[in-house]
Amino acid sequence: MSPEILSKIRPKVTKKIKELSFIPTESIDLAFKQSQYFFKSFCKDKKGEKFFFKTRIGNKKVFQKNTTDFTDRNFRNEIIFYKFFSKKRENSLYKDLALRIPEYVNSGLSNLEWLSYKYVLGETIGNQLELNPYILKEKNIRPLISTINSIQGLTLKEIKENNQKILHFKQYDFGVYDYFYDKKVRILRGSLRNYLNDLDINEGKQLLRKNRRLLDSSCNRLSHGDLHGKNIIFKKETDQLFIIDWESIHFNNQAYDPAFFWFRSWCNKKWRSKFLETYLLSVKDKVKFSRLFRSVVIHRALNEIGFWHQEKEKTKNKELKDKSLEALKSHTTTFKKALKSEDLFSY
Repeated sequence: MSPEILSKIRPKVTKKIKELSFIPTESIDLAFKQSQYFFKSFCKDKKGEKFFFKTRIGNKKVFQKNTTDFTDRNFRNEIIFYKFFSKKRENSLYKDLALRIPEYVNSGLSNLEWLSYKYVLGETIGNQLELNPYILKEKNIRPLISTINSIQGLTLKEIKENNQKILHFKQYDFGVYDYFYDKKVRILRGSLRNYLNDLDINEGKQLLRKNRRLLDSSCNRLSHGDLHGKNIIFKKETDQLFIIDWESIHFNNQAYDPAFFWFRSWCNKKWRSKFLETYLLSVKDKVKFSRLFRSVVIHRALNEIGFWHQEKEKTKNKELKDKSLEALKSHTTTFKKALKSEDLFSY
């Protein structure tokens, strides 16, 4: 982050933390260095109770030269989501998901948008390179699936019938899939050619178009949108799973979140195959789910290839470079197999 931008955002953040009577558990300078997109800090109040404070600092508006308005639509959606579900912990329709979200404390929607919720003491169940030993135990796959289904189980129709107009999140229909596919191809064209040829890329686009009607008619399930191991916390004391970082929330098809998690578990293919096998036991229409899952894989593969190509190019660490190459090989192979086969277990 440039010194100019930092000079604008830092006073707002420190002022807000002081107003809340929060005491950061680490230096504010260090917290600013952790991410170019968010300021995140674990804090305590005067009684010693722990909280998590978060505000968005990196977006298009932030990088305008004279801006003083640090706002972001996706983060605003996350704040709305937390506020909404904080009041639904006893509601029969929303309770299953509400109890898997950290307890909301407070937030602001002014020129500095911020969110605070109660700290969940636990471990994330994985990252881009490995899965937590907890989740690798076969007995813990079903609780993970139940957690995912607590999101996917909420449909747009049910929410509308309950007059919950506040949850007006974007629907990811075919048009969104098609737009982002083309956008990624344009952005990554140079790097993609190291792994995929034009025929592969065009076949991927045609497969999405083939499923156009299905994607249009299925974008009615609540979706986390960024469901990977670092966004799921395992609380040892109560054996619970909590889901965090909801800024990508939207409505999508029933395969999006499980396929996203499956994709991000590339580092343990035996485990993710068992995860998919177990997940399918909870699916009624397996043919429809498989078509949607395949579409999500095609859609997500370009993102993952682009991400790992950048990691490979920028890192000087040999171990990370080798892992990046391994990930690139895995995602490229997955993409090509998904083009040719409807068998999800062949990917």
